[in-house]
Amino acid sequence: MRYPHTRRNRTVLASATLAVISLFGTLFGARWETELNEWSPDNDRDTTMPALIGRDLAKLTTGDALAEPDRARLIGWLRANTTGDRRIRAGLPKDWTVGDKTGTPGAYGGAHDIAIAWPPSGASLIMAIYTDRRALDAASDDSAVADTATILARGMGEMS
Repeated sequence: MRYPHTRRNRTVLASATLAVISLFGTLFGARWETELNEWSPDNDRDTTMPALIGRDLAKLTTGDALAEPDRARLIGWLRANTTGDRRIRAGLPKDWTVGDKTGTPGAYGGAHDIAIAWPPSGASLIMAIYTDRRALDAASDDSAVADTATILARGMGEMS
């Protein structure tokens, strides 16, 4: 998904990025894009853990880390995203509303997705799922992310 490069959109993206880096301290950047996508199991540069990014996503989407208009815009972008249709979204029922952001490092079969999801009951769930493979040239497996989302939702008592 492409976002228009307007001054307002850059401000919201900058606000969200600064909120993650400055307020939460879970993103440790040592490199720039596209080098950030070069990952290996023995390298912990430019990484975070699913629990930490999930906490940050919760603060950005349900907390007060962003002003209401900026939070609404971020949620709108997450909901409009289509790159995660075969990941967390695929593991949840079709009547749920989902906003997500995917990542695909390209090595070791990485398939990552973070999401805020609203079941019909209305209470939001935050999910952060990162997967990888043992082989450098392995293909990513979107179904592993989808299956994990299903397990998480069932474990939270939101699915039978």
